[in-house]
Amino acid sequence: MGTPLEQARAVLRRHRLGRLVASHPDGIETRAEDARFIIEGSTGRLVFSVTRVLLELGEHTLFVPDETAPGDEDTLEMVVEMAHEPPVPEVLRDRHLAYHGHVRGGVWVWMEVLSGRLEDNLFDGDDLMQPNPLAGCESRLCRACNQMGPRLVEACRRRFGTVLGSATVVGVDAHGLDVRLVHGVRRIEFGYPAESEEEALRLIHEALDPGESL
Repeated sequence: MGTPLEQARAVLRRHRLGRLVASHPDGIETRAEDARFIIEGSTGRLVFSVTRVLLELGEHTLFVPDETAPGDEDTLEMVVEMAHEPPVPEVLRDRHLAYHGHVRGGVWVWMEVLSGRLEDNLFDGDDLMQPNPLAGCESRLCRACNQMGPRLVEACRRRFGTVLGSATVVGVDAHGLDVRLVHGVRRIEFGYPAESEEEALRLIHEALDPGESL
């Protein structure tokens, strides 16, 4: 299972949907909404669109996955800080679109993790925000995966059950693949972290191998 920090990082890698809770410092008002985010590769910061009402409330906590959703996975609770300057560039908005499709109008923000908690373990935010060492070659790796269409769909079927429609790899990092399916983004993890583009390609082929034990 790894150390508590490795477990917390793995939870954050596995999910791109959480629950953002915001409260006024004096406790007068509390609001919550879904947070469909992506991870910016060079810094590990989260990027998504939030309603202005939620942005203007003072204290923000992100739960990944949503602590109110059914399931038995432990929830990573993160105290976060959001900023809309400098503006989120169009390339990241397009990347968000690839992951989540169109989202309702709102304010595009950068989200920095200040601290986190998983069960009884506390973490510094900088330890949770992990840059992607494969960011420079990520688009090439995504294209390579998506050229393996039937193998990719079959690997998803074996891992996740029935797959309706297509499967599209929208993200690759040292630890695995993010795959967009009709019912959301799912994660295929490598057996161990890739240290180069060449090693990532080899691990991708292993992960999509029909003989791979899942």
